[in-house]
Amino acid sequence: MRTKIKICGLKSLTDCDYVIENNVEYAGMVLFFEKSHRNLEIQKAEEMLKYIKEKSLGKIKVVAVTVSPTTMQLKKIEDAGFDFIQIHGELDKEVIENAKIKIIRAFNVKNMDEWKEYIENDKVEAFLFDSAKPGSGKVFDWNEMSDIKKEIKSKCKKTFFLAGGIDVNNAKEAIKALEPDILDVSTGVELMDKSGKDKEKIKKFVEVVRS
Repeated sequence: MRTKIKICGLKSLTDCDYVIENNVEYAGMVLFFEKSHRNLEIQKAEEMLKYIKEKSLGKIKVVAVTVSPTTMQLKKIEDAGFDFIQIHGELDKEVIENAKIKIIRAFNVKNMDEWKEYIENDKVEAFLFDSAKPGSGKVFDWNEMSDIKKEIKSKCKKTFFLAGGIDVNNAKEAIKALEPDILDVSTGVELMDKSGKDKEKIKKFVEVVRS
């Protein structure tokens, strides 16, 4: 099965256009995390979400990327119309219980074994594995993931996202090493000044992954 693509950390309608032009499968926006230069106000994110949905005819799934969200933040994300909520940090029991939206549970090298807690939770649709500092653009040791990936696929049918330092130079290696369902890229397709996404980097990344 072909590896799909998620372009994360979109900041503008121009970024959205690049995602739409390249027919990627997932688009991500950072919400309620002011420490990130990619953080968006919910109103701006909702505008971008509606733009993507309209221009892609609903083909692109839009993901709200959060860190330890509250139930109030969850409600705002659901009301905005996101397809998924991606949760880094803490995942409160109350958030899971109240979620009406599909959850992508994110892990990093510090808590990789915690995926086992969510094997039978139907609200957690997917697992995402990232580097120690999400959004840093740094790769972690994929060899650590090999056995975990095999175990996940043998025990459940959760979708497998791979993030953390993915770019045009290592995308093929990542696919060969772990056969992820979805490759998640952000820093690797960003402009040098981090003001937004780079049109040519996205185009090249998509070409490499789909080749």
